[in-house]
Amino acid sequence: MSVKVIALGNVLMKDEGIAIYLASELEKELFAMGVEVFYGETDFGDCISKVKEEDYLILLDSAFMGRKPGDMIRLSFHDYHKAKESYTQHSNSLLELIEFYYPKVEGIILAVEIDEVSFFYGLSQCLEDKFSELVQEIRKQIIDMRNLLICINNKIEVRKVSLMDEIELKRIIYDYIKEICHFSQMQVFATSTYQKNYFQLQIDETINNLYNFFTEYQGTLWDTQLYTTQQRTEQPEQQSGTQEEQQSGTQEEQQSGTQIEPQMEPDENENMRSFTLEELAFYDGKEGRPAYVAINGTVYDVSNINRWAGGMHFGLSAGNDVSDQFGVCHLGRTAVLNQLPIVGILTE
Repeated sequence: MSVKVIALGNVLMKDEGIAIYLASELEKELFAMGVEVFYGETDFGDCISKVKEEDYLILLDSAFMGRKPGDMIRLSFHDYHKAKESYTQHSNSLLELIEFYYPKVEGIILAVEIDEVSFFYGLSQCLEDKFSELVQEIRKQIIDMRNLLICINNKIEVRKVSLMDEIELKRIIYDYIKEICHFSQMQVFATSTYQKNYFQLQIDETINNLYNFFTEYQGTLWDTQLYTTQQRTEQPEQQSGTQEEQQSGTQEEQQSGTQIEPQMEPDENENMRSFTLEELAFYDGKEGRPAYVAINGTVYDVSNINRWAGGMHFGLSAGNDVSDQFGVCHLGRTAVLNQLPIVGILTE
């Protein structure tokens, strides 16, 4: 399976040519990595002749999805059919041809939300300012996909995959989760039904994209889990004495009448400071004061968290009980709290 990039658009219609400009910037670098680049513009006949049944396609296009100009949208071919009315005519027409001639071909669409469309050779100022950033993002998306496909095609064991590959895989998943949290947080503070519905649509779309990502690469993820389990099996924890010796020791203790009392776990809350909501409000992260927040009855110190700089976090203020917002933004996953210092408990 080879990766092929097809850039779609019209350079005479201002931002509609963004995909052509991005592909031109990356063509030499991608070619050196074995990724072919083709330019469909508004004529797809030549591109179709270059496609093979075993190819994996990455379509670069412009988009009209009501997002911020310059935002990049990623959809699989499967998801595209749910939202194709939001895209330009380029992806729609080409995908219909691909499905007709090569129904088994898989791929994704990387589209950039555009700002202006008019008869003009060049980009709008908005996309021009973001062009370098878009080049980096498109490059990363293509390289990530290429590396994952190499792992799948060659059936490389996880133990042979470099640490960088694992980090990139985690980064992709983290980006999806971060986007879901962002839209969830925006929905919490939405002031109208329209805004709430809009952010819910974005949440559902991102969740679907994440689900499809796991579905496409579940083989790789399963291999990772299998190898991790295998490592643990190959390196069991050393136990002091054999099972027979342990049983013998237990019988001797019973015969001698000696019984080992179980050690009681210390009460974690025994030496914890108690905060009322009034006392907690003092620790708002402003004017040099620490930034504390309460989540599900526990008070955490977020002073050293960059996203809580100045005691603010996506509209939330330190010195408050943010349990409800945490449940919405992080879907109740307490793992993110494990790295935060606990400074006390919240009382009535």
